[in-house]
Amino acid sequence: MRITLSGALSFESFVEAFEALVSHESFRPGANTLWDFRAAPLASVPTETLRRIIRFAGARQEMRRGARIGLIAASDADFGVARIYEALAADQPMECRVFHAIDEAEAWASGPQPG
Repeated sequence: MRITLSGALSFESFVEAFEALVSHESFRPGANTLWDFRAAPLASVPTETLRRIIRFAGARQEMRRGARIGLIAASDADFGVARIYEALAADQPMECRVFHAIDEAEAWASGPQPG
C-alpha cells in the first residue's frame, strides 16, 4: 500500500492519513506500507512532532506488527529527517527504511520477508 502526502506535515495530517490507511478496504494488519513524502517537506517538521507521531503509531502496534514501512523523501534534508524518524522508531514491531527512489522502496517492500 502507498500513502502519498503533500504540503506541510503536521501531527493532525499524519493521524488523518494513518486513519485513512487502516480503514481502507484492502488494508490488513501488518501490511507493508510506503509513505511517500516527496511532496511533503519533512525538513521543517519539529522533532517533537516526530515523537508525537511515533507515540501515536506505537499505540497502534497491532496494525503494524511485522510490516515493512518505507519512507520516501525527495531532498537530502527530508531524507535526514526521515532517518531521524527511522531511528526513533527502532523499537517498534516493524521494519522501517528510508529511500530517495520510489522504485527501490517498492522493491524492498515487496521483497521476501526476513526470517
